[in-house]
Amino acid sequence: MAGLDHVPVDPRHLVEIVEEAVHAEVLAVDTETTGFDTKPHETLRGVSFSYRVNGELRDWYVPLTHPGGRNFSPAPIRALLDETDALVCMHNAPFDMNILTQIDVTPVREGHLYDTQVGDWLIDENLNHKLKDGLGVRYFGEDAMIEKEALAQITHDTGRDFPTFTCRDIAEYAAMDTNLTYRCFERQLEVMGKRPDDPTPDLRRELQLQHVTAKMLRTGIRVDTERAEGQYAAALARRDELREVFAGTNMNSAKQVGNLIYGDWGLEPYLRTPGGKRSTSKEALEPHAEVDPRVAMVLEHRRMDKACSGFYKPLAKYVADDGRIHPSMSSARTKTGRFTCSDPNLQTIPREDVLKGIRACFIPADGKELWEYDLDSAELRIIGAITREEALFSAMAEGRDLHSETAASVFGPDFTGLQRRLAKNMNYGYPYFIGADKLARYLAAGPPRRVMTPALIGEAKRMKQRYAKTYPRMTAIMGVLKDMAERDGFLPLHKPGRFRRFRTNREGPKYYTALNALVQGAVAEVMKDLMLEVAGNVDGIMCLQVHDSLVLEVEPGDGEQVQKQLQGILDEINPFPQMPMPISAKKWGT
Repeated sequence: MAGLDHVPVDPRHLVEIVEEAVHAEVLAVDTETTGFDTKPHETLRGVSFSYRVNGELRDWYVPLTHPGGRNFSPAPIRALLDETDALVCMHNAPFDMNILTQIDVTPVREGHLYDTQVGDWLIDENLNHKLKDGLGVRYFGEDAMIEKEALAQITHDTGRDFPTFTCRDIAEYAAMDTNLTYRCFERQLEVMGKRPDDPTPDLRRELQLQHVTAKMLRTGIRVDTERAEGQYAAALARRDELREVFAGTNMNSAKQVGNLIYGDWGLEPYLRTPGGKRSTSKEALEPHAEVDPRVAMVLEHRRMDKACSGFYKPLAKYVADDGRIHPSMSSARTKTGRFTCSDPNLQTIPREDVLKGIRACFIPADGKELWEYDLDSAELRIIGAITREEALFSAMAEGRDLHSETAASVFGPDFTGLQRRLAKNMNYGYPYFIGADKLARYLAAGPPRRVMTPALIGEAKRMKQRYAKTYPRMTAIMGVLKDMAERDGFLPLHKPGRFRRFRTNREGPKYYTALNALVQGAVAEVMKDLMLEVAGNVDGIMCLQVHDSLVLEVEPGDGEQVQKQLQGILDEINPFPQMPMPISAKKWGT
């Protein structure tokens, strides 16, 4: 596979190629970096591009910083991408647009971008949207492993890896990426039945969102590395100290921890796994931890281990030279439509009451403040808006305590604190078909603490039955939506052109999750609408999207004013106008 057939011969040849490519109607572009995966902090190695001339598809790779020579000045590539009026096609465009800023390329203009990952996602959200493993295999029957195997062979033969690959190693691999991107673009237009200059409203909106995502990726979020390193060291020391306490037991082995707690210590298992084994989950151990300091230390070890491996270590790994983390973000990778965040996943940052100190490692730019703006109870509000279950709808719309009202209806007016928590669990879980086993686990957690038994599961089933009678309209609509999904294979979301599909080579969601699918999709679409409106229209800079929240850098003292701006925008675009959607605000670091 390796070769230089796709590399310009000399700088003059590159200029001739650029002069030809700049007049193309469509230009596929891709970047190669020092990493095999799309990590935003990698260094740009080269740029590939493909275009058609008289029907012939031409593919080129321009090496920029490869070891071993044969590199070019980025100036012609910068001129090509800044001056072309072509529709620029990329796969996972926010990543490539971010990487290209390393050679001062201006981000692609709105209306001139096409993303084949987005196009494939809009065609069917349940599929694999990776370029080779997904689109290449599905569209053209190509072997996704050929190029990877060829690169692996180079590594085996030469000892070089991705950061040290030469231009000769990577040229054909890189050029074929844009060749495939271009062909996927053409195939998607056939499937959609559209012209590139006339996108559907849903496609146009998703492509606009790629620009917002790219800007967020470039902005990133600042990390107090000194604090993070100090907290990492402290957590690591405490974890190792606890491992000494439990010397002889592998604390990462559920079996060995279970033998220690239930065998050596003789404690009674409150919960069992679906396979009947004694559970060592958090829910199973917390009742014991309240009265037994040994079990409390087991859970503390688990928290410290998670803090080290899941949070502090990734923070240190991904901080760029500017002191900020620039995670990979995408609006077109999940089946629900919700945003994803990886390298690292900052959507799992724990709350202070769950794991203290980690959020304090994220700080604003000098002279700024960091604020989080959250859509309060977004899922419950949309459940109310979709089902129009009167009791639920009115409680949410009027700001009453839905969980207390549910508890009163299910358990009676003298409900306990536990019963209110159970009511909350059902409010969130019932529309998603929470099982009696899981509900029984909440019952077992008490107080009083109880062992999971068939009788407890029977009690949970009766709770579900009482809940169904409390909210009969929701129950009925869940059945109607299930039948519609099974009959049609899809359900339309509130956003024109957007759907949730239930039949895709067995990859789609289960029919009984139809209401869940609509609610998750609706929340995702509302967040996307909000992000599009926020960009450039509020006095703050978006750094992260975390589930139903936006994290912004704002001027000191402006946090509450920005909240009012966001609330005004959301009130204007709310697709369920009869259901208020309040935004709460919290300053990070306080």
